[in-house]
Amino acid sequence: PLYYDAMNEKGLGMAGLNFVGNAHFNPVVENKTNVCSFEFIPWILCQCETVEEAIHLINEMNLCDTPFSASFPPASLHYMISDSNKTITVEIMKDGVHIYDNPVGVLTNNPPFDKQMFNLNNYMYLSTKQPENTFSKDVNLSTYSRGMGALGLPGDLSSASRFVRVAFTNMNVTK
Repeated sequence: PLYYDAMNEKGLGMAGLNFVGNAHFNPVVENKTNVCSFEFIPWILCQCETVEEAIHLINEMNLCDTPFSASFPPASLHYMISDSNKTITVEIMKDGVHIYDNPVGVLTNNPPFDKQMFNLNNYMYLSTKQPENTFSKDVNLSTYSRGMGALGLPGDLSSASRFVRVAFTNMNVTK
């Protein structure tokens, strides 16, 4: 009963990823457009052509905690929405709705998006270029393999490491 990702005929795409412990959907609120979390992806994609249109709808709605059934409670998700011009991340948390510009076009599971973006600071030294010897001018060091500018790129399967790898690839290799 749940879409995790989809794209409409206008090229607007949306994906929901695990956000356990952080996602917080609200009870139904009067005088708001209440959207059940399991309806969120088709609700946006059936009405919007662009990310900007989606932002407008998201700001007007209440993503509510109504379950699909007793057997299917709301899935704890956060969302990425993209068109050909822009990508955003949407996180509904206890302190409200967070809509982030997503310049790297990547979303993985926990932690929250702002923490994922902050973590990229730890990898700003990565490069698609071969490194130069900055160790010492008195020691003759040279590269011995291709791709050495990416030494230190995390390789484990954690959400944070996957985020860094795909962000680096999206921003440097695929352009």
